[in-house]
Amino acid sequence: LRHGVVPSTCRSFMGSMGMGTRIFDNGICSGGLLSWIRSFSRTTSSSSSLPLESQSVASSASVDVSNASIFAEPGDAWWDPAGAMGPLHAMGPLRNTFIVSSLSGFIRDAQTPVENENGRMRPLLGLSHVDVGCGGGLLVEAMARLGAKSVGVDLAQRTVDAAKAHASRDAELASRGNLPEYVVSSVEALSADAAHAGQYDVVTSLEVVEHVTDRHGFLKSLGALAKPKQGHIVLSTINRTPRSYAIAIVGAEHVARIVPVGTHSWDQFVTPDELTEAVCDAIPGARLASLKGMWLNPLRGMWEITSDTAVNYIAHFTLQ
Repeated sequence: LRHGVVPSTCRSFMGSMGMGTRIFDNGICSGGLLSWIRSFSRTTSSSSSLPLESQSVASSASVDVSNASIFAEPGDAWWDPAGAMGPLHAMGPLRNTFIVSSLSGFIRDAQTPVENENGRMRPLLGLSHVDVGCGGGLLVEAMARLGAKSVGVDLAQRTVDAAKAHASRDAELASRGNLPEYVVSSVEALSADAAHAGQYDVVTSLEVVEHVTDRHGFLKSLGALAKPKQGHIVLSTINRTPRSYAIAIVGAEHVARIVPVGTHSWDQFVTPDELTEAVCDAIPGARLASLKGMWLNPLRGMWEITSDTAVNYIAHFTLQ
């Protein structure tokens, strides 16, 4: 794999899945497959160096808290672009752009985006945002810098502690009085809290749905956080396809050994049609507004929006 050579066992597997070797001959190999697998695995799971019993974790009816993917890297590891969470930093601009561009057709149509004192655009100024499964706060801080009043929610206490610590050092956000808020909570408990239920213009939950055991309950709780008939929900997850199996299960777990065997469950991956149906079933008035694929271009080393949703994808739903 490191030299662009596909082992015969992998080729045999791909053939049995009816794919031949398209994934390897389509710009993902030739030195790029390993980086794709690394980036994929680190954007869908984060290993924990602490045993489960030593961590403070909120209970959840819809998420399996024993799944290692929901626990954070310790401390500043979340904010080291060259470290284990580097691929999340690389994916960040793509996610931010998708969110802003998706919202632009619905929100603040008649208003000009506001600039701050450093000349940065703040197109989300005045909007309320909550990110469920926020990790170390990468998306939360990004949305705050774009003007949103942003709240991050996570099950793990030390994840929230890391996010709070980093945000406290952001002089620009502090000077504007727009530091993010963080809460240790399940989405079920948060959506039952009158201070949060129906309060948010934008609800995001990225790379979380594939770890949910009660998808309907989880999505229903997400919807309960959004403002009725005007809120927006953005989700990103992994498609259930032969290609995602090859990358997430065979490649990341069994071949490259980047993540422990069993980190991902292919059965919990969600097709775009399944996600759309589940969201519309769980959340009254929800409608799919946009859905795009995300892939790591191995030649540019950058995540890009694509029409190919075979592995990673991101979707925007509106409430009407």
